Amino acid sequence: MNKVIDVLGIGNAIVDILCSVDDDELQKKGLTKGSMALIDEETRASLDSTVTPICRQSGGSVANSVVHVAELSGGSQYIGKVANDTTGRQFIDDMGRSGVIFNSTVLNSGASTGRCFVFVTPDGQRTMCTYLGACVDLSIDDVDVVAIKRSKTLLIEGYLWSSPSAREMILQSAAIAQESETLVAFSLSDPYLVDGYRSQLQEFVQNHVDLLFGNEREMEELHQTHGLDNTIAALSPVVSHLVITRGEFGSVAVVNDEMFKCSAVPVEEVVDTTGAGDAYAGGYLYGFAREFPVAQCMSIASDVAGRVIGHFGGRNMQNFA
Repeated sequence: MNKVIDVLGIGNAIVDILCSVDDDELQKKGLTKGSMALIDEETRASLDSTVTPICRQSGGSVANSVVHVAELSGGSQYIGKVANDTTGRQFIDDMGRSGVIFNSTVLNSGASTGRCFVFVTPDGQRTMCTYLGACVDLSIDDVDVVAIKRSKTLLIEGYLWSSPSAREMILQSAAIAQESETLVAFSLSDPYLVDGYRSQLQEFVQNHVDLLFGNEREMEELHQTHGLDNTIAALSPVVSHLVITRGEFGSVAVVNDEMFKCSAVPVEEVVDTTGAGDAYAGGYLYGFAREFPVAQCMSIASDVAGRVIGHFGGRNMQNFA
């Protein structure tokens, strides 16, 4: 089957609600700076009624990545779960305007579309409270066999691991990808998630993943290493294609034991780091789909990430109210 889709992404379909706060406000809310915490319906309703957003924008880690692929004129498709509500329809419309194929079935009863409250401090760091909502209904019924077979790369979001039904779905999707010569890429998503599911993620990465994305802290958490050299030494025998983002220190890729380094793109002002890693993954996989050299993939990725951190939100698209 022809590989006409550059990147097929599977992830939590989330609407980001971005709010500007200072460190004292984070402490008052009992939040750990730079972390992601899951919240329930009651907390979601309370935040919805009390926070003052800077903007609302369709998000979700891998959803952001495939949008960036489309912005670079690549072919991308997305699998995620939204509810049949106003927020869900906005998410669907946003994906369509971005040029991303999104034809997953919607949830017609039960939970509402997922939201992520992103609290951004003056230094550009983001702290997230995520209400998964309809996302937890992503299941094995949402596996798209044809799309997987038609894709060059299947990009899976680590955040999905917290949902047993989604975990079953991505395990089957990864197995189909391996049978179809579709590369399996995986984003570690969050160090706290890696810490909570370490042994399961180690097994998944070793048995199913061709290309692993993560920032330095996430990569360290996977095998409880310390320092870049030790982390690479632990992971390079496990996965043949490793991409580590390091913020202002740029990025490192290790491909079949060969190391590549790329500097971060200079940014006049870091406004918000939300989605920087997602943007990097999207830019990298766009280049990878075109069989560009690793160094060129990293350069494209750094440029896309650099543009994202210069404004609020994880995409370069228009916000919706």
